Amino acid sequence: MRKLLLGVCIASSLLLTSCFSYKDVNRMAFVTAIVVDVTDDGKPNLYLEVFRPYRSESDSSGKGQRLVYHSVGEDMYEALRLVQLNSSQKVNFTQNKAIIFTKKAAEVGIDKFLDMLNRNQQFLLRQFLYFTDSDASKFLDVKLNEEAYIGLYLSDVSIIREDYAKVATTRIDKYLNERLLGNEVVIIPNVKVTETHFDNKLSFSGAAVIQKDKFKDLISIGELREYSIMMNIARKGMVDVEYQDTGNIMGFEILDSKADTDLTYDGETIRLSKKVKMKLSFGETQKPFDLDSEANRTKLKENVEKKLSEEMYILFNNWKEKGIDIFEVKRTFEREYPTTKLDVDNIMDITELELEVSIEIEGSTDVTDFVK
Repeated sequence: MRKLLLGVCIASSLLLTSCFSYKDVNRMAFVTAIVVDVTDDGKPNLYLEVFRPYRSESDSSGKGQRLVYHSVGEDMYEALRLVQLNSSQKVNFTQNKAIIFTKKAAEVGIDKFLDMLNRNQQFLLRQFLYFTDSDASKFLDVKLNEEAYIGLYLSDVSIIREDYAKVATTRIDKYLNERLLGNEVVIIPNVKVTETHFDNKLSFSGAAVIQKDKFKDLISIGELREYSIMMNIARKGMVDVEYQDTGNIMGFEILDSKADTDLTYDGETIRLSKKVKMKLSFGETQKPFDLDSEANRTKLKENVEKKLSEEMYILFNNWKEKGIDIFEVKRTFEREYPTTKLDVDNIMDITELELEVSIEIEGSTDVTDFVK
């Protein structure tokens, strides 16, 4: 019996062991956001937002401190290593939520920084990418009332607004794939520092167009709505249109949206067909309008379809003139006609848009008219 008990004790001592790789989080610093900039001579210039846990002397509850680290290196590897060398705590990147490229860095080329972000095992592929033309040092100085950490704030907004018409979202895994497809165009949300009478804040302001890993142009927040609808990204959001040039601006909530894409080639012209179907909820009218009238509802439906179609055609022709394929025409063509080779420098030169917009409008409340 004693031998049996002794055997059980020995087995328990071998099985009930602690983690051999345990690390005290109070001795680590967790990065939540990285701003990638470059110096005048093209060296990586990094700003890191860091959460450093510590325990209060007055009680045993865990608290934390927000810090900003700065580092310049010959390349990304050296810049990140210098952060580690100059910190009294182990810097950990597994909790990083956002990577923000400045305009200066994007003009030099995002590809110069990608290998380290993809190769290092601590950098997860679910991190969000952003673009900013604001000053890198001021970006992380913004004090937010909603969230102490900018990286967490940007990540939360991107997750919540992922299918909204006026907010673009791009994760690093998506970027790594799309940068190699078609005309190698990727859309990255543009975040800027906005000065107000009370304080500075961060605001989403359209998106940046990155082609071949370099910044090309900006999509305005108004254009981003039409783009998101045409590319079957938007599921929610708002639509504001003027009713029959009367000065009456009407607002609608997007309840659902779907865009089907088809592409045909006759040997000379590529026809990009977009069939957009939307379900809208009537939100607001600035002037009296009777929704009980079937004739009025029909006119309203036709007016909204016409206005949206016009704005989408303007958007397409604008980027066609710029020669930038933000509509994934080349990618779609290569999928539909894998063996056909085009003898043209820019595929947008031979591409025409065919658009069909169909909407359904429903009332948001029992109020069906607006009386003076």
